[in-house]
Amino acid sequence: MSQKNISFGKINIIWGEKGSRFPYSNTLFIDDKIKTFIDPSAGLDVLKKIGDERIDRVINSHFHFDHIRFNYVFQNADIWVHKLDSGAMTDYFSYIRKYGGLRILGEQWVNELVNYLNQKEMKSEANSFTYDRSFYRSIGKINFTYQEGDTISFGKENAYVIHTPGHADSMCCFYFPEQSLCYVSDYNVLSDWGPWYGGEESSIQELIKSADRLKEIDADYFVTAHDQAVLTKQEFLKHLGKFISVIDERNRKIESLVKKDISFYELSDLGIFYEKKYHYIHWVRTWETLMLIKHLEYTNLKKIIPYVLKLEEERCLESL
Repeated sequence: MSQKNISFGKINIIWGEKGSRFPYSNTLFIDDKIKTFIDPSAGLDVLKKIGDERIDRVINSHFHFDHIRFNYVFQNADIWVHKLDSGAMTDYFSYIRKYGGLRILGEQWVNELVNYLNQKEMKSEANSFTYDRSFYRSIGKINFTYQEGDTISFGKENAYVIHTPGHADSMCCFYFPEQSLCYVSDYNVLSDWGPWYGGEESSIQELIKSADRLKEIDADYFVTAHDQAVLTKQEFLKHLGKFISVIDERNRKIESLVKKDISFYELSDLGIFYEKKYHYIHWVRTWETLMLIKHLEYTNLKKIIPYVLKLEEERCLESL
Protein backbone atom coordinates (compact mmCIF):
# COMPACT_ATOMS: atom_id res chain seq x y z
CA MET A 1 0.00 0.00 0.00
CA SER A 2 1.04 3.61 -0.47
CA GLN A 3 2.68 5.86 2.11
CA LYS A 4 -0.42 8.03 2.54
CA ASN A 5 -2.06 7.86 5.94
CA ILE A 6 -4.27 4.77 5.98
CA SER A 7 -7.33 3.82 7.99
CA PHE A 8 -8.68 0.41 8.95
CA GLY A 9 -12.09 1.03 10.44
CA LYS A 10 -11.45 3.31 13.39
CA ILE A 11 -7.70 2.60 13.33
CA ASN A 12 -5.68 5.36 11.69
CA ILE A 13 -2.01 4.90 10.86
CA ILE A 14 -0.04 8.14 11.17
CA TRP A 15 3.37 7.96 9.54
CA GLY A 16 6.23 9.45 11.51
CA GLU A 17 8.26 12.49 10.58
CA LYS A 18 11.59 12.14 8.78
CA GLY A 19 10.61 8.84 7.23
CA SER A 20 9.60 7.47 10.66
CA ARG A 21 13.27 7.10 11.55
CA PHE A 22 14.52 7.38 15.14
CA PRO A 23 13.56 9.35 17.22
CA TYR A 24 10.20 9.24 15.41
CA SER A 25 7.97 6.26 14.77
CA ASN A 26 4.58 5.51 13.28
CA THR A 27 1.60 6.07 15.55
CA LEU A 28 -1.74 4.29 15.63
CA PHE A 29 -4.70 6.53 16.44
CA ILE A 30 -7.80 4.55 17.40
CA ASP A 31 -10.63 7.05 16.90
CA ASP A 32 -13.14 5.03 18.87
CA LYS A 33 -15.14 5.49 22.07
CA ILE A 34 -11.85 5.42 24.00
CA LYS A 35 -9.60 7.57 21.84
CA THR A 36 -6.13 6.11 21.95
CA PHE A 37 -2.62 6.61 20.64
CA ILE A 38 -0.33 3.61 20.39
CA ASP A 39 3.31 4.78 20.41
CA PRO A 40 2.73 8.55 20.16
CA SER A 41 5.96 9.45 18.40
CA ALA A 42 4.93 10.34 14.84
CA GLY A 43 5.59 14.03 15.48
CA LEU A 44 4.51 16.68 17.93
CA ASP A 45 2.57 18.85 15.50
CA VAL A 46 0.56 16.09 13.86
CA LEU A 47 -0.34 14.49 17.18
CA LYS A 48 -1.36 17.78 18.80
CA LYS A 49 -3.43 18.61 15.73
CA ILE A 50 -5.59 15.58 16.51
CA GLY A 51 -6.08 17.18 19.90
CA ASP A 52 -4.25 16.62 23.14
CA GLU A 53 -7.46 16.94 25.16
CA ARG A 54 -9.29 14.39 22.99
CA ILE A 55 -6.95 11.53 23.83
CA ASP A 56 -8.18 9.22 26.59
CA ARG A 57 -5.42 6.65 26.52
CA VAL A 58 -1.80 6.24 25.43
CA ILE A 59 -0.33 2.76 25.00
CA ASN A 60 3.40 2.14 24.58
CA SER A 61 4.49 -1.06 22.86
CA HIS A 62 7.71 -0.81 24.91
CA PHE A 63 9.77 1.77 26.79
CA HIS A 64 12.22 3.00 24.14
CA PHE A 65 12.66 6.72 23.45
CA ASP A 66 11.08 6.57 20.02
CA HIS A 67 7.91 4.91 21.30
CA ILE A 68 7.18 7.04 24.36
CA ARG A 69 8.46 10.31 22.86
CA PHE A 70 5.33 12.46 23.27
CA ASN A 71 3.52 10.70 26.11
CA TYR A 72 4.03 13.77 28.24
CA VAL A 73 1.92 15.95 25.94
CA PHE A 74 -1.28 14.06 26.73
CA GLN A 75 -1.73 15.03 30.35
CA ASN A 76 -5.38 13.95 30.48
CA ALA A 77 -4.70 10.48 29.08
CA ASP A 78 -4.11 7.26 30.98
CA ILE A 79 -0.67 5.84 30.18
CA TRP A 80 -0.55 2.07 29.61
CA VAL A 81 2.76 0.16 29.56
CA HIS A 82 3.75 -3.48 29.73
CA LYS A 83 4.12 -4.67 33.32
CA LEU A 84 7.86 -5.26 32.75
CA ASP A 85 8.26 -1.53 32.06
CA SER A 86 6.41 -0.34 35.15
CA GLY A 87 9.67 0.41 36.99
CA ALA A 88 11.62 1.93 34.13
CA MET A 89 8.79 4.25 33.13
CA THR A 90 8.50 5.86 36.55
CA ASP A 91 12.16 6.35 37.52
CA TYR A 92 15.11 7.84 35.61
CA PHE A 93 17.70 5.52 37.16
CA SER A 94 15.67 2.40 36.34
CA TYR A 95 15.02 3.65 32.82
CA ILE A 96 18.71 4.29 32.13
CA ARG A 97 19.66 0.92 33.63
CA LYS A 98 17.17 -0.93 31.46
CA TYR A 99 18.48 0.84 28.37
CA GLY A 100 21.99 -0.41 29.18
CA GLY A 101 23.60 2.70 30.60
CA LEU A 102 24.46 1.30 34.03
CA ARG A 103 26.21 -1.81 32.76
CA ILE A 104 28.37 -0.02 30.20
CA LEU A 105 28.84 3.51 31.52
CA GLY A 106 28.70 2.88 35.24
CA GLU A 107 26.84 4.13 38.28
CA GLN A 108 28.69 7.45 38.48
CA TRP A 109 27.69 8.41 34.93
CA VAL A 110 24.08 7.32 35.50
CA ASN A 111 23.84 9.33 38.73
CA GLU A 112 25.27 12.40 37.01
CA LEU A 113 22.74 12.09 34.21
CA VAL A 114 19.87 11.62 36.68
CA ASN A 115 20.98 14.72 38.61
CA TYR A 116 21.13 16.66 35.36
CA LEU A 117 17.63 15.54 34.37
CA ASN A 118 16.29 16.53 37.79
CA GLN A 119 17.42 20.14 37.40
CA LYS A 120 14.51 22.54 37.05
CA GLU A 121 15.91 24.29 34.00
CA MET A 122 14.66 22.36 30.96
CA LYS A 123 16.90 23.98 28.34
CA SER A 124 19.26 21.44 26.84
CA GLU A 125 22.80 22.48 25.98
CA ALA A 126 23.82 19.01 24.82
CA ASN A 127 25.09 18.23 21.36
CA SER A 128 23.41 14.83 21.34
CA PHE A 129 20.15 13.30 22.49
CA THR A 130 21.93 11.64 25.43
CA TYR A 131 21.49 14.86 27.42
CA ASP A 132 18.40 16.23 25.67
CA ARG A 133 15.77 16.44 28.38
CA SER A 134 12.94 16.22 25.86
CA PHE A 135 13.77 12.54 25.40
CA TYR A 136 13.08 11.87 29.09
CA ARG A 137 9.96 13.99 29.68
CA SER A 138 7.60 11.03 29.36
CA ILE A 139 9.23 9.16 32.24
CA GLY A 140 7.35 9.54 35.50
CA LYS A 141 3.74 8.69 34.76
CA ILE A 142 1.94 5.41 34.19
CA ASN A 143 -1.64 4.52 35.10
CA PHE A 144 -2.15 0.92 33.98
CA THR A 145 -0.12 -2.07 32.89
CA TYR A 146 -0.97 -4.79 30.40
CA GLN A 147 0.51 -8.20 29.64
CA GLU A 148 0.39 -11.17 27.30
CA GLY A 149 -3.10 -12.44 26.62
CA ASP A 150 -4.91 -9.24 27.56
CA THR A 151 -7.64 -7.89 25.30
CA ILE A 152 -7.78 -4.10 25.21
CA SER A 153 -11.12 -2.62 24.20
CA PHE A 154 -11.48 0.79 22.59
CA GLY A 155 -15.23 0.59 21.94
CA LYS A 156 -15.91 -1.05 18.60
CA GLU A 157 -12.28 -2.05 18.05
CA ASN A 158 -10.34 -4.49 20.23
CA ALA A 159 -6.68 -5.43 20.37
CA TYR A 160 -5.09 -8.67 21.55
CA VAL A 161 -1.74 -8.22 23.31
CA ILE A 162 1.00 -10.46 21.92
CA HIS A 163 4.21 -10.41 23.95
CA THR A 164 7.23 -10.51 21.62
CA PRO A 165 10.41 -10.09 23.70
CA GLY A 166 13.90 -9.83 22.24
CA HIS A 167 14.22 -6.30 20.96
CA ALA A 168 13.14 -5.39 24.49
CA ASP A 169 11.99 -7.81 27.14
CA SER A 170 8.69 -5.92 27.28
CA MET A 171 7.94 -5.38 23.60
CA CYS A 172 4.44 -6.29 22.48
CA CYS A 173 2.50 -6.40 19.26
CA PHE A 174 -1.20 -5.60 18.96
CA TYR A 175 -3.58 -7.64 16.82
CA PHE A 176 -6.89 -6.07 15.82
CA PRO A 177 -9.13 -8.98 14.79
CA GLU A 178 -12.01 -6.86 13.45
CA GLN A 179 -9.65 -5.34 10.87
CA SER A 180 -7.29 -8.33 10.50
CA LEU A 181 -4.44 -5.91 11.22
CA CYS A 182 -1.35 -6.43 13.39
CA TYR A 183 0.97 -3.70 14.64
CA VAL A 184 4.34 -5.40 15.10
CA SER A 185 6.26 -2.47 16.58
CA ASP A 186 10.02 -2.77 15.95
CA TYR A 187 9.99 -5.72 13.59
CA ASN A 188 10.95 -3.18 10.92
CA VAL A 189 11.31 -5.74 8.18
CA LEU A 190 11.92 -3.29 5.33
CA SER A 191 15.02 -1.91 7.04
CA ASP A 192 18.40 -3.05 5.74
CA TRP A 193 19.92 -2.26 9.13
CA GLY A 194 18.32 -5.29 10.72
CA PRO A 195 17.17 -6.12 14.26
CA TRP A 196 18.19 -4.12 17.33
CA TYR A 197 18.97 -5.80 20.66
CA GLY A 198 21.17 -3.30 22.47
CA GLY A 199 19.32 -3.02 25.78
CA GLU A 200 20.23 -4.58 29.11
CA GLU A 201 17.42 -7.13 28.83
CA SER A 202 17.42 -7.58 25.06
CA SER A 203 17.98 -11.09 23.72
CA ILE A 204 18.86 -12.45 20.29
CA GLN A 205 17.38 -15.83 21.17
CA GLU A 206 14.08 -14.33 22.31
CA LEU A 207 13.92 -12.05 19.28
CA ILE A 208 14.18 -15.03 16.93
CA LYS A 209 11.53 -16.95 18.91
CA SER A 210 9.22 -13.96 18.76
CA ALA A 211 9.73 -13.69 15.00
CA ASP A 212 8.61 -17.31 14.69
CA ARG A 213 5.55 -16.49 16.75
CA LEU A 214 4.62 -13.61 14.44
CA LYS A 215 4.45 -16.06 11.56
CA GLU A 216 1.47 -17.70 13.23
CA ILE A 217 -0.63 -14.54 13.57
CA ASP A 218 -3.74 -14.82 11.43
CA ALA A 219 -3.71 -11.22 10.17
CA ASP A 220 -4.08 -10.02 6.60
CA TYR A 221 -2.09 -6.82 7.13
CA PHE A 222 0.98 -5.85 9.14
CA VAL A 223 2.34 -2.43 10.04
CA THR A 224 5.65 -1.75 11.74
CA ALA A 225 6.94 1.17 13.79
CA HIS A 226 9.41 2.58 11.27
CA ASP A 227 8.52 1.26 7.81
CA GLN A 228 6.11 3.56 6.02
CA ALA A 229 4.05 0.82 4.41
CA VAL A 230 1.29 -1.60 5.28
CA LEU A 231 2.34 -5.11 4.29
CA THR A 232 0.23 -8.08 3.38
CA LYS A 233 1.00 -11.22 5.34
CA GLN A 234 2.84 -12.66 2.35
CA GLU A 235 4.96 -9.51 2.05
CA PHE A 236 5.63 -9.37 5.77
CA LEU A 237 6.79 -12.99 5.99
CA LYS A 238 9.01 -12.57 2.94
CA HIS A 239 10.81 -9.59 4.44
CA LEU A 240 10.84 -11.04 7.96
CA GLY A 241 13.16 -13.83 6.86
CA LYS A 242 15.65 -11.37 5.39
CA PHE A 243 15.36 -9.17 8.48
CA ILE A 244 16.29 -12.03 10.82
CA SER A 245 19.07 -13.25 8.52
CA VAL A 246 21.02 -10.08 9.34
CA ILE A 247 21.79 -11.68 12.71
CA ASP A 248 23.72 -14.49 11.03
CA GLU A 249 25.52 -12.00 8.78
CA ARG A 250 26.68 -10.14 11.88
CA ASN A 251 27.71 -13.41 13.53
CA ARG A 252 29.92 -14.29 10.58
CA LYS A 253 31.50 -10.85 10.52
CA ILE A 254 32.27 -10.90 14.23
CA GLU A 255 33.63 -14.44 14.10
CA SER A 256 35.99 -13.51 11.27
CA LEU A 257 37.26 -10.54 13.27
CA VAL A 258 37.75 -12.63 16.40
CA LYS A 259 39.99 -15.00 14.43
CA LYS A 260 42.33 -12.07 13.78
CA ASP A 261 43.23 -12.02 17.48
CA ILE A 262 41.51 -8.72 18.07
CA SER A 263 40.77 -7.53 21.60
CA PHE A 264 37.28 -6.75 22.84
CA TYR A 265 38.11 -3.07 23.15
CA GLU A 266 39.26 -2.97 19.53
CA LEU A 267 36.25 -4.96 18.40
CA SER A 268 33.81 -2.65 20.15
CA ASP A 269 35.46 0.36 18.53
CA LEU A 270 35.09 -0.82 14.92
CA GLY A 271 31.50 0.27 14.38
CA ILE A 272 30.02 -3.12 13.56
CA PHE A 273 26.50 -1.85 14.23
CA TYR A 274 26.71 1.95 14.34
CA GLU A 275 29.08 4.04 12.26
CA LYS A 276 32.06 5.23 14.27
CA LYS A 277 31.15 8.87 13.68
CA TYR A 278 28.22 8.35 16.07
CA HIS A 279 30.22 6.72 18.86
CA TYR A 280 30.73 10.03 20.66
CA ILE A 281 27.07 9.75 21.71
CA HIS A 282 27.04 7.86 25.00
CA TRP A 283 23.83 5.98 24.22
CA VAL A 284 25.10 4.88 20.81
CA ARG A 285 28.35 3.66 22.30
CA THR A 286 26.37 1.79 24.95
CA TRP A 287 24.17 0.05 22.39
CA GLU A 288 27.13 -0.75 20.13
CA THR A 289 28.88 -2.44 23.04
CA LEU A 290 25.86 -4.32 24.33
CA MET A 291 24.92 -5.65 20.89
CA LEU A 292 28.45 -6.95 20.55
CA ILE A 293 28.20 -8.64 23.96
CA LYS A 294 24.88 -10.22 22.93
CA HIS A 295 26.53 -11.72 19.84
CA LEU A 296 29.53 -13.03 21.77
CA GLU A 297 27.18 -14.71 24.22
CA TYR A 298 24.88 -16.01 21.49
CA THR A 299 27.72 -17.60 19.50
CA ASN A 300 29.74 -18.65 22.59
CA LEU A 301 32.66 -16.52 21.36
CA LYS A 302 32.79 -14.96 24.80
CA LYS A 303 35.20 -17.75 25.82
CA ILE A 304 37.65 -16.53 23.18
CA ILE A 305 37.40 -12.85 24.13
CA PRO A 306 37.45 -12.61 27.95
CA TYR A 307 37.63 -8.80 27.91
CA VAL A 308 33.88 -8.51 28.30
CA LEU A 309 34.09 -8.88 32.08
CA LYS A 310 36.93 -6.39 32.25
CA LEU A 311 34.83 -3.97 30.26
CA GLU A 312 31.93 -4.36 32.65
CA GLU A 313 34.17 -3.66 35.63
CA GLU A 314 35.81 -0.58 34.13
CA ARG A 315 32.58 0.57 32.43
CA CYS A 316 34.51 1.43 29.27
CA LEU A 317 34.69 5.08 30.37
CA GLU A 318 38.17 5.59 28.94
CA SER A 319 36.83 4.93 25.44
CA LEU A 320 34.08 7.54 25.76
